[in-house]
Amino acid sequence: MPLHWRAWDIVCKRNGIEFSEKRHYAMGGIPSVKILQTLKDEQGLDFDPAEVSRQKEEAYIPLMPEAKLIEPIAGIARAAQGNVPMAVATGGRTKYIRPLLEGVGIL
Repeated sequence: MPLHWRAWDIVCKRNGIEFSEKRHYAMGGIPSVKILQTLKDEQGLDFDPAEVSRQKEEAYIPLMPEAKLIEPIAGIARAAQGNVPMAVATGGRTKYIRPLLEGVGIL
């Protein structure tokens, strides 16, 4: 999630939205549009949550090559490969996730 935080930080600063790193991690798993609607309501701001969410996705794309595996998890997956059915579960879009997984050697 550090790369997601960097994308959030870029876009929130650009749009005048206060969003701390601590809060970002506390809201992990909540869809971006819902997070943005909450921030908009709390801060009395005027922006389109869907548009700012799109901006956040766009800010994330150039950061993707920096993604790294979480080695303890990857090690478990490698040890079980071929013996245990496995899948990748994500809230991300396939057009972003597939290149990311290819880049770290999962696919």
